[in-house]
Amino acid sequence: MKSLTRQFIHSPMGLKLTLSIIVFSLLITLLAAGLQLMSDYKSDVNRIDWQLKNIEKVNLDVLAASLWVIDERLINLQLNALIQLPDISYISINDDGGQRWAAGEKLPTDTIEKSFILTYNAGKDRVPVGVLHVQADLKNIHNNLQNHAMIALLYNAIKVSILIGFILFLAWLMVTKNLQNIIRYCKKIDLNDGNKQQE
Repeated sequence: MKSLTRQFIHSPMGLKLTLSIIVFSLLITLLAAGLQLMSDYKSDVNRIDWQLKNIEKVNLDVLAASLWVIDERLINLQLNALIQLPDISYISINDDGGQRWAAGEKLPTDTIEKSFILTYNAGKDRVPVGVLHVQADLKNIHNNLQNHAMIALLYNAIKVSILIGFILFLAWLMVTKNLQNIIRYCKKIDLNDGNKQQE
C-alpha cells in the first residue's frame, strides 16, 4: 500500500493532478477573499452614505434655524456633536455673510465629502442661509480592510485546503484500488500461456 501511494505521488499523473488542484485552489482562495473584501468595503461605504443621509434628514433644519439667528453657542454645540459620529473627520458651516464655523481636521485624501445647502423656513419662503460641508475619513475603512484581508485569506485557505485533501484522498483511493486490481489480475496470468491464467 505504501509503495503504491509513493508511486502515485511521484508519478507524472499524480504530480500533475496535485499541482492542478493546488493552483486551482489558490485561485479560488484569492477570488473568494477578494469578493469578501469588496463586500466589506461596500458595506462600510454604505454605512457612511447612510450617516450622511441621516445628517441631511435630521440636522439641516436645526442648523439652518441656529444660523438664521446667529446662535454661535448652539451652532458650535451641534458641530461638536456631529464630529463625534463614526468616520466623520471634519464638518464646517459657511453662512451667506462670510462667517465660518468648523470642527475636526480637514484631510487631503481618502475621504468622502458632501455639501448641503442650509435653508431656513421663513413663513412660506425657504431662505438660503449657508452651506454645511461634511467630510468622512476612509482611512479607518482601509486599515480594517487590510486586517480583514489576512483573516479572509487564512479562513478561505483553510477551507480550500480541507477540500484539496479530500479530493486528493479520493483520487488516491480510486487510483490505488485500480492498481491493486491490475496487480492481482497480472499475478494470475501464466506467462508461459498467454491465454491461460494460473490456477
